[in-house]
Amino acid sequence: RLDLVEATRKKADFLAECVSALDLAGSAAHWCRIESPTHQLLARSPFDLILARAVGQPEIVKKAGERLLSPEGAMWVYTGKGGGDGESIEWRSMGGELLTTLRRERAPGSEK
Repeated sequence: RLDLVEATRKKADFLAECVSALDLAGSAAHWCRIESPTHQLLARSPFDLILARAVGQPEIVKKAGERLLSPEGAMWVYTGKGGGDGESIEWRSMGGELLTTLRRERAPGSEK
């Protein structure tokens, strides 16, 4: 089961179309902010895992996400660019522990 939360209506509509077109049974897109979940999102909780990216204040997201998590659940939040080159991202637990870094590698001889 996959639940996608998006604050922008146009993007949420696109995600809903993707869920439908891909026939992702049991999955749903929700137009709301994690701080103000819809009744439908609340009804589908608790969640075992929450991944968040492009969020504002991590502490606000943490507080909002905690109420949607199962007791054994985990929340990973994209916290910004790592490596100083603008080509990598870090994922950290809400406790601040570095979980993983994804880095873009270029093919030899390519400029992009």
